[in-house]
Order: sequence, then structure tokens, then C-alpha cells
Amino acid sequence: MDPAFAPGFYLMARDEEPVHEHEKSIMKSILVRSDLPKVRAMVQKFAKENIEAAMEKGDGTIDVIMTLSKLVPVQIVDKYFGFHPPSYEDMMRWSDALQGGFFYNSAKDAEVQRRCTEAGLEARQHIRDVLLPQKREGLKKNPDAQDPVSRMLRTAFVSEADFDVERIVANTVGLLVGCVETNNNAVCKCLDRLMAMPEAMEAARAAAKADDDEELIKICWEALRFNAPAMYLPRIVQKDVTFRGTKKFKKGDLIICSHRSSFFDPEFVTNPNKFDPDRPPHVASYHFGSGKHQCLGEYVSLELMPMVIKQILLYKPVVTKAKGGKVGELPCREGTPFLSEFWIEFSDH
Repeated sequence: MDPAFAPGFYLMARDEEPVHEHEKSIMKSILVRSDLPKVRAMVQKFAKENIEAAMEKGDGTIDVIMTLSKLVPVQIVDKYFGFHPPSYEDMMRWSDALQGGFFYNSAKDAEVQRRCTEAGLEARQHIRDVLLPQKREGLKKNPDAQDPVSRMLRTAFVSEADFDVERIVANTVGLLVGCVETNNNAVCKCLDRLMAMPEAMEAARAAAKADDDEELIKICWEALRFNAPAMYLPRIVQKDVTFRGTKKFKKGDLIICSHRSSFFDPEFVTNPNKFDPDRPPHVASYHFGSGKHQCLGEYVSLELMPMVIKQILLYKPVVTKAKGGKVGELPCREGTPFLSEFWIEFSDH
């Protein structure tokens, strides 16, 4: 991550340093949970309007990615977080490049890293030279502006907090990195699983029609458990350890942790092959990591994906894959880990 933030850094790359918890605590105070009703309403508004606009212009089919799963998170970064980009195309490009370099470049491909570094520099320059001056002017007219970027600017930090303009710039980039591609993956893979599981789709549609958002949220995250976006996570062992009394790992060993496998470990998930939306909260929460890697924006994402799904299900009674797409098949753009397309169509029966 460091080259994209040079000469500074981002908290996620500082796991072993006090600054990680320090800045994470600051950002948690900025991303307040009382915003969630507003976020829920904004997501539904954007998704509904995007579907209607796409259907008016098109042939009766829509690409979920460019209409909803990628576009709505970008709209949230813009309209809720307050990170206004030069264009949505630029923001999507930054997101892909940063995600690719940060999380999908274990082979250390030089071209992937170059795109990542350039995107980081470009995004930070825009924030520093364009966005923050705009926000400062806006605060003169509205001192109580409630978007998170404005909150960072109007919070009076003591000098010892060491949270200056460059820290605001870095953490604004972090809001983008954490929001767009993660939610894009979640929306697509949840919808694909709902299509593959009639029981789950029926329950989700009933909750959407009843306007029971809490039930729908549980259904969607339980459905995603069957197709968790993160297939595996590489980790470096921090100390010699014996796992479950048999397998020994030495400090420095590189291991692969299977996120999907964890969701079907009967010691963690009771009766894991059963679709059960009423599981204890720690199961759904595991989608967002744990410990130091617990997702900073967990509570925003917890709302975002299901509310996009809700608007898809409410548009018409039936939604199916289109243009030859098959349930269970989610192709990626060549040479990248990013989904390429997900075409759907609606019908009344």
C-alpha cells in the first residue's frame, strides 16, 4: 500500500503500530451509526432510480455491475461520504487500480503496482487540491455539514493526535477503497446465490415486499455465506504455533486462510449446509473480518448490499439472468479479479 500513499501511509498497512488503532478510532468516531437510516434511504433511492433509467434507455436488460453493484457504492462515496470525484468513471478506475494493487497482487506484478500507485497519487491530488478547498468553502456556509469528509475537516484535533491534512487525504482515499469493489462483489454474488436457491429468493422477495429491511438484511448475508466474496486470504504467521494440536506453523510462514471454508466449519456455524437467516450475529459479521482487520465501514456495507437487492426484487416479480448468463457463472475481466458483467432481465411472471 505504501507507494500509493507515499510519502505518507494508510492505517491498514500499519497493523503492528499504535497508529493503526489510533486512526481507526478517529474514523469510527466520524462514521457514526446514527447515519445508517440516511444511508439506507440513499441506497434505495439510487438503486431505484438507476434501474428505472437503465430500463428506459435499454432493451429490457440491465448490467447489474454498471447500473447497481458498482455504481451505487460510487454514488454513496460521493453523496454520503462526501468524496466528490472528477467523474464516476475516474472513481471506478481509481477503485479498480487501488484494490488490484492492495489486495490482488500477491505475485507483485509491476504493471498492477504501477497502476495502483498512479491511482493513489491522482486521487490524493484531487482530494488535496480540489475536494478539500471545496469542502472548506462549503463549511463557511454550512458549519454543521454532516458528510464524513466535512466532519474530518471540522473536527478540532489536538496537535498530539497527529491527524493533519495529509491524514485526512489518506483516510478519504480509504473510504473509496473500502466501499466500491467490496460491495460490487457482495451484490453480484448475493443475487447469484438467491437465484440458485429458490427458498432464499422467496424469503428475500417476501421481506422486500413487506418492507421488512431487518429480515432482508439477515437473508442476504446468509445467502452470501454460500458464495463468500473472499475465497482466501494470505497471511504471515506471527509466532510459532500448533494449530488444533496437530499442525505446526513457524513464525514467518505464509499461509492461505480459506474464508469460504470457515463459513462451513461446523465448529463455527451450526448445521452449515442449512440456509438459516436467524443465525447469531457473529456469523454475518464474519463477512467483514475480525480483530485488527475488522472492516471499518462494516455498518454501512451491512445496509448497502441488501438495499440494492431490495430494489431489484421490487422492480418486477421475477428477475433472471440475461444474455446467456448462467446462475453460478460470474466471469471476470481478462487478467483481473474484477467481475466483467452480470446481465439480468425482469418479468411479471
